[in-house]
Amino acid sequence: RGSGKTTLLKMLQPSTLAHWCAAESATIKERIAYTGVFIPADISWREQLSSLSRESREDDLRPISRLAVATSILHALVDAASWRISQPEDLAHCRRVVLTREREADLVRAMAKQWELSIEIPSMLSLKHALSARFGAIPDIAKEAGRRSQEQGLLEKVIVAPLLSHVSHFVEVFNDFVGEPEGKWALLFDELEIAPDWLQDELIRSTRSIDQKLLLKLSLSPYNKFVGLQNTGHSPDSLNDFDQIQLWYANRDHYGIRVEQKQFCESMWRSALIAKGLPYSNPYKALGESYSFEETSTSNNQPSTSKEKAKSAKPAYSPEGKWGRRFLELYQKDKSFKEHIDKLGIDLRNIAKMPELARARAIRKVTQVVATRDFYRRSDIEDENDPGRRSRKSFELYVGAESLFAVSEGHPRWLKILFARILDGELPRDMMKISIPKQNAALMASAHRLSALLKTYPVGDSRTARGGSILKIVQRIGEYFHAEVVKGDFKPEPVSTFIVDSSTSDDVLESLQTALNLGAIVYVPDGDSEIALSSLRGKRFRLSYWLAPVFGIPLVLGKAVALSAILARGKASGDENNLLLPLE
Repeated sequence: RGSGKTTLLKMLQPSTLAHWCAAESATIKERIAYTGVFIPADISWREQLSSLSRESREDDLRPISRLAVATSILHALVDAASWRISQPEDLAHCRRVVLTREREADLVRAMAKQWELSIEIPSMLSLKHALSARFGAIPDIAKEAGRRSQEQGLLEKVIVAPLLSHVSHFVEVFNDFVGEPEGKWALLFDELEIAPDWLQDELIRSTRSIDQKLLLKLSLSPYNKFVGLQNTGHSPDSLNDFDQIQLWYANRDHYGIRVEQKQFCESMWRSALIAKGLPYSNPYKALGESYSFEETSTSNNQPSTSKEKAKSAKPAYSPEGKWGRRFLELYQKDKSFKEHIDKLGIDLRNIAKMPELARARAIRKVTQVVATRDFYRRSDIEDENDPGRRSRKSFELYVGAESLFAVSEGHPRWLKILFARILDGELPRDMMKISIPKQNAALMASAHRLSALLKTYPVGDSRTARGGSILKIVQRIGEYFHAEVVKGDFKPEPVSTFIVDSSTSDDVLESLQTALNLGAIVYVPDGDSEIALSSLRGKRFRLSYWLAPVFGIPLVLGKAVALSAILARGKASGDENNLLLPLE
């Protein structure tokens, strides 16, 4: 949720594209050779049926449901067509067409007859209003269907014809009237997961075979039970019938976040400054250096002060440098890490002199794990019986530009909220520098927001579910990963992902399905695996990096373990002192 699906679909409408004036807009507009029709899944599609369900059987409600959905789709279709014929000539074209009043009247009369609508003035506006009136009258139509042949005939026409046939007919007629017989239209279905089950199933099946003038763009949550129902030889598949667009980053590059994610975060930072009326300030300067990352910008606009500082600073892997010092500190206080380094035969005082490839394999690959372990772990010398973890009530490990960008997952809604909190209040307008406490507070507020959502979001019968709430399950996973990284012996690639194995109960599975769609866990596909899932069993996941500060885990994709092994370790501690912030 909040990953930008709705915004992406809305941007494909000609009415939106016409007013988009960004630098790259002209090039992108030329590539959109279709009329986008935005169709948000309407919760009233379900509410109208629920109001009638007490008096009718489920089979009797299907025609009513199809009528409600068809009416909404046709309303959106007519609205888009109306926009195309009503724009002034000086507006950027964006699918604009010319249709005389007489031709418009002929078109409207033809469609009104086909859809059994009564209109007084033959205009596209009247046609749209008549569809609105029909939608509002659907409960009355349902009640009268058994007694009046007119309503019964209307329902029979809707249920007999495939849903998209009504759209295809309008597209054909409109295209012919405006002289674009091959014109393409895209149906942009948003939040399809809240639509009626039959509609989700029918649309997904339609990707196998559809009118060549129609395109389907379906916004789905990562888990959808209908995606895998088409398992026959005639079923649609991602190799031949549709493309899947992944709106999340399952993993990072080896030594930092992905370039495209970083560029997006930098753009969001720029937009946040504009929204606050602030002059541009380089995020790597304003937010500062990250505890666990090597700073790298995607552009050449690093501030000169940072460049001068870099020239005078000690090399990162020298004994006095950022990483050399950190490796030496952990070497001196962590016996298992010392054994690991000694086994490799590495002299930590000379790692700056190691060949780049050797240093990358042995040193740079474990920097995230070393930073996290050094930050949280007590010295073995202090308590040989239980080295355990140091109590940390700060998110200092996760602040700074690189860390904030990684924690954000490139999630636009949460990035917008995070940056708004960071930029709130009085700020210097010339040499902006956001303090660590302020970044810490903003990050903590975001973690609170997600944990509150997980705590209160309903899943089945949450009170009786044997698996526990979403929050409790996530907490057990997070505590397990933290123990793997901090409490046990040092591992260069610790466990930080899990596989939903066959021993996972149905109760836990249901909670995980919701956690996935809420963004609390992230799917890690293997190779060319399907992105949309109809089952979580056998699939690999990690915790959202938004939860990394809560549990004290590195921002890295590690080895996988069976979920049942995690849950078998016992219940979540429930001790708020073991967490960086209370989850309940």
